[in-house]
Amino acid sequence: MGGGSFRYIFPMYQRNYPEIHYARYHKKNGWVGRKMYHYAHNDIVQFLAEYGDIGSGLLLLTLLWILFSAFRIFSFSAFLLLVGFATSMRHAFFDFIFNSPAYWMAFLALLTASSKLLQQEAGRRA
Repeated sequence: MGGGSFRYIFPMYQRNYPEIHYARYHKKNGWVGRKMYHYAHNDIVQFLAEYGDIGSGLLLLTLLWILFSAFRIFSFSAFLLLVGFATSMRHAFFDFIFNSPAYWMAFLALLTASSKLLQQEAGRRA
């Protein structure tokens, strides 16, 4: 669907489930009111919902390729890169740190630069 489309696409699926579609249940009138969801519950689910399997898969493959190229070099620096990546993903699971494009760009730039520095370090060792 694309970035920012969750709030527009989700209501089509939401109406199939009264528990999450309506605000409350009234004894006489039945289900009343409508709940509005602008975001999924975390960055990872939000990204999957907006970009689908293909878009998310492309991003995941890119991140894994960057990490794999860094981890061909077994060093303490590579370990710290993995810890930083895992910490960022854990934070994204509980919060919306990647909701801002500026965070995405900074994260990807630092990840790529770190990976390239590790490759250069390995080249000097060999």
